[in-house]
Amino acid sequence: MQRLLVATFLTLACAVTTQADLARPETIDDTLIIMRDEFARDPRVNDTKIDLEQHYISFRLNGGPLQISLPDTIHDTLQDATDDGQRKQALVNFIDFTIGASQSAAPNAELDLAKILPVIRPKGFGMDLIGDDNSHDGHKDHAEEDEEELSAPISLPFAADMDVFLVQDNDQVVEFVTVNHLEQLGIGAAELLVIAIQNQQTRDWTIKTAGGDGLYILSLDGDFETSFMLNNSFWQGVDVGLGSIVAVVAAPDLVLFVDGDVEGAVENLRTLVDPTTNDFALPVSTTPLKWRNGVWTPVN
Repeated sequence: MQRLLVATFLTLACAVTTQADLARPETIDDTLIIMRDEFARDPRVNDTKIDLEQHYISFRLNGGPLQISLPDTIHDTLQDATDDGQRKQALVNFIDFTIGASQSAAPNAELDLAKILPVIRPKGFGMDLIGDDNSHDGHKDHAEEDEEELSAPISLPFAADMDVFLVQDNDQVVEFVTVNHLEQLGIGAAELLVIAIQNQQTRDWTIKTAGGDGLYILSLDGDFETSFMLNNSFWQGVDVGLGSIVAVVAAPDLVLFVDGDVEGAVENLRTLVDPTTNDFALPVSTTPLKWRNGVWTPVN
């Protein structure tokens, strides 16, 4: 299930309205450029910027706090549209829905600790927003800098080139926990991570592990697959049937794992996540990690 991310990050599914034609984008970068151009046409939006490395667009609404729109859902929609007119209609509706959801979001609302969960993302995800020169005149005052620092998502080290981010899971909204949230709660990131892991391990999930020939895919709902990297009970159960567990967090909705004791399994895993073999729209990492007693460490 695809959801809307608010506060610092936004993404959503889209419907269709009437607009001019749009050719099919070939790559995720093409989609980002198309999104940027459409954002720029809206008078409510300013300071639009693309990050082609992390694959998102940052923007402000009428000089408000920085926010991010992710391209994965709309990219798939634009690829699957039956014609150029339908593509344009979907894009315009996506941008309008994103802006409307952003305006109605309440980024300073108090968190519900029972709904906090962990997710894995690349190190530095979103942090290039802090300190960026996004003001109209090329300079920012101290108030703007403080606002950006408070709106930064909190993270803690996970393994290799990945960090743990914390989110609040609502019915239709996934909200990244920010520095401002922690200050409101009066607790530290490490303390909140403990709560998030407890929530993850006690929640009733419908999870599947599909695969064959020694390769397994962890399948959930498209939002919290990476969260299961921190679920020790799950991996203890998997460990019963495997000699050793080696996993890759390939994308936000894709965790692959193999039996590391099987000859050639880790090499096959590396090949599957190699960008020259499979180009994931929103890659997280290509680093194989070995699980042992609740700890993930990179495979040499």
